[in-house]
Amino acid sequence: MTSRQLCLGLAVGIAVSASPSLAATICVNPSKASCQATVAGGISAANAGDTVAIAKGFYNENVVVPIGKDGLVIKGGRTAVLDGDDPLAGDTLTIDSNDVLVQGLTFRNGNQEAIVSNGTGTIIKGVTITGPDGDCIQVNGDDTTIVSNLLNGCGDNAIDVNADDVDIVGNKIFHCDETCIDVSGDGAIIERNTTQLTEDSYMIDLSGDNAEIVNNKLDNAESDLILASGDNILISGN
Repeated sequence: MTSRQLCLGLAVGIAVSASPSLAATICVNPSKASCQATVAGGISAANAGDTVAIAKGFYNENVVVPIGKDGLVIKGGRTAVLDGDDPLAGDTLTIDSNDVLVQGLTFRNGNQEAIVSNGTGTIIKGVTITGPDGDCIQVNGDDTTIVSNLLNGCGDNAIDVNADDVDIVGNKIFHCDETCIDVSGDGAIIERNTTQLTEDSYMIDLSGDNAEIVNNKLDNAESDLILASGDNILISGN
């Protein structure tokens, strides 16, 4: 290799390592012309890895994150309210991409599920969900994390999982019409959750192997607190 080739190689390496991230932040705020007016518009305008930042306000929408927007971040404060109630029908937020983070929003009402995650690696963190007719959170993709959320008045299950290797940690769950935490799949970690009042079923219903149900606070179930079937299940400190 000549000295010129070596210099060019070094220059290319430095340029690549120093290049800024291409991720963008898409703002959602109907009062600003420079922002998208709707959450659906913000997600449509975003590319994989971008952030959709939702301003305080009321958004009467059903929203889909389609395939091809892996790594998307959807965030807002609790005063950013996504409401899927009439005249809408369907799930309020459906996630079909992988590694999507949903953080800090409020989901209210809705005629079906509040959040449905079909992609792998979803993180749902610090959201508030109240009063959907269906599940508060439904998970159909593996390696999902559900952490530090407040779920209240879920019309069906609070957390309904049909996937493997799902972590459910530090959530506060109140008033489930069905099961508070219903998991079908292997490798679940259910830890440090607080659940109160289920009207028609168990606090935790787990079917699958290699799971942990640890240090949860469970109170006031119509049926048994925990139903667990499968091999190699640790139940401790509840």
